[in-house]
Amino acid sequence: MRGSQRNTYDVDVAIGCEMVQLIEALKTQPRVLRPSGPVSGVMRVFVRTGGNLGAPDDPRTASETLNVSTNLGPRQYTMLNVAWITSSKLGAFFARGSKTDFDDVVFLVQNFPEAVVAARPQLSGTHRQYFVREYSGTYPGPANAARVKRVKHVLGVLVDV
Repeated sequence: MRGSQRNTYDVDVAIGCEMVQLIEALKTQPRVLRPSGPVSGVMRVFVRTGGNLGAPDDPRTASETLNVSTNLGPRQYTMLNVAWITSSKLGAFFARGSKTDFDDVVFLVQNFPEAVVAARPQLSGTHRQYFVREYSGTYPGPANAARVKRVKHVLGVLVDV
């Protein structure tokens, strides 16, 4: 994710039901594609994404082109813009409270503060306040006051929450 060192390539989900029940539940879902047959009690599925959990309906309208110098010369890469990524990650953290979502928001705030500030009108105030409250609880006390103040500023949460 834009330079973060955390790698992820897929999503693993454990579901407590019989395979027949899972097949029945998924067979009517138009966005779920299921390759032939389960493998050792595992069902592989592919989900058409877009417009879910903060993902844009049309990724082209939420993307930007980055110009990068590489060993092979200049290259252009199209990536989701920081506003959409931040909105998605804040929403995911609000819904799940996972450490990886927390770390992703911290990464965005620390590495793309100007873009996050510019995105504030697109970001849920509730999600921003919730994140700042959790961040303040994770880094309490006077020794962390400056870092908490910085996160509050970048996310536009300027009062104690």
